[in-house]
Amino acid sequence: LEFRRVQDIFQDVFIVPKLTFNEIIAALNDEQGCNAVAGGFHDVALQSIEERGYVGNEPYLVGENLFSKDPLALTTRQTDPLWSSFVRWIFWALVYAEENGVPQATANQMPATKLFGALRTNALYHAVNAVGNYGELYDRNFNQLVPRGGLHRLNVEFGPMLRALPGISTRRTV
Repeated sequence: LEFRRVQDIFQDVFIVPKLTFNEIIAALNDEQGCNAVAGGFHDVALQSIEERGYVGNEPYLVGENLFSKDPLALTTRQTDPLWSSFVRWIFWALVYAEENGVPQATANQMPATKLFGALRTNALYHAVNAVGNYGELYDRNFNQLVPRGGLHRLNVEFGPMLRALPGISTRRTV
């Protein structure tokens, strides 16, 4: 599917499909072999390419034009729906914290919840206290690899894309 999208954008004469990362890296390292790579954010990031053997004889830049919509995604085992639900709610709590200006330093502002039972009412606080809000977590772990923008920004006013689910209240109950 992604290859067909590339064919739609560029003329066929310029496209030489490479099926493996080893072929892509070999073409990038060959001075006459390759001058563009199409792929997902993570696939074309400089760090990913260097980890696979790109030696950098020529400057390597990632363009700003997006020709696909492949945001980073959470994945969990489908055989454990309780864990998947927990991971999803913690993720939305991190997004909620960023939306509401709650950084790791003031995680105690996170609302209490009974989503995970009466003994886990501070789970959202503990998540933000451990790793920070979504923005802090992203900046620390992904931003160098996949600069934040487009699909990885919060949905503030009319922009893309992430929003916490309704139901997380700003009222703190103890």
